[in-house]
Amino acid sequence: MVSKFFKGCISRASTLAATATITPMVIGALATAGVVAPGLGQSSARATFNSGIVDLQWVSDNTSNGSGGFTPGPTASGSAVIGSSGDVWNQILGQTNNDAAVVSDQALYLTDGSTSSGATFTEPINFNLYESSGSVFTPNPDPNLFGSMLVQYGSGGYFAAIGGLNTSLTYDLYLYSENNGNDSNNGQTTFTVTGSTTLTDIVNPASGSSFASGVNYYEFTLAPASDGTIAMSMAKSGGNTGAPGGISGLQITPAVPEPATLGLMAVLGTGLLLVGRKRKSA
Repeated sequence: MVSKFFKGCISRASTLAATATITPMVIGALATAGVVAPGLGQSSARATFNSGIVDLQWVSDNTSNGSGGFTPGPTASGSAVIGSSGDVWNQILGQTNNDAAVVSDQALYLTDGSTSSGATFTEPINFNLYESSGSVFTPNPDPNLFGSMLVQYGSGGYFAAIGGLNTSLTYDLYLYSENNGNDSNNGQTTFTVTGSTTLTDIVNPASGSSFASGVNYYEFTLAPASDGTIAMSMAKSGGNTGAPGGISGLQITPAVPEPATLGLMAVLGTGLLLVGRKRKSA
């Protein structure tokens, strides 16, 4: 059965063919589906993150005692759950007091390392940043990515936000977490992300040699809040008896349209094609 929504889309496509006009609602649908440039009809003064991948990691020092510090240690490159070989990661560095740098609206670059994504990163709190002192991963799926952790010892709360997101899009956000000790009951972390909705889930590290959902990362899919931001919180949780909860890195990318959206694109595209043919025959 064809839903009322898609019947309406088909009717609107016919109207497009007859009138050769594109309404703001159709522009929004096309932008969301990726048919036209996202943000069309929005203020051109505000850049937004519309395409590509942004990678970010926290980087402590490279000493052997896990004490943290300001000297940058090994840095991640290439892919994690998503991405390609040679991808460049944005970095939040440690300081001499074992805290991560406090940043406000830091520009985030795409994986080529030089193209601005339009997204920004804000971390207003002095969370501890340590080298990982142990891991249950066998072997670690990415030693450089999981070499450091921004840690949360208590019941948790907000620690950072990504801004400059397109409010007409949804995003896939991957948060990476590992075990900060040698006990598989340690290091369990609850992540909460808030945009247009609030989502919560748990990463519970366990033995493994590859990326696995719920084991060393969790993927959230959501739209940003009305101000174009997604806020992130974390807390130690569950069987976490000793080590803090924590995060080692993140990746974010606009979500691939669902099959239903692709169907809408096809319907609207047919209508626009008919418009073009009518103009030529006029």
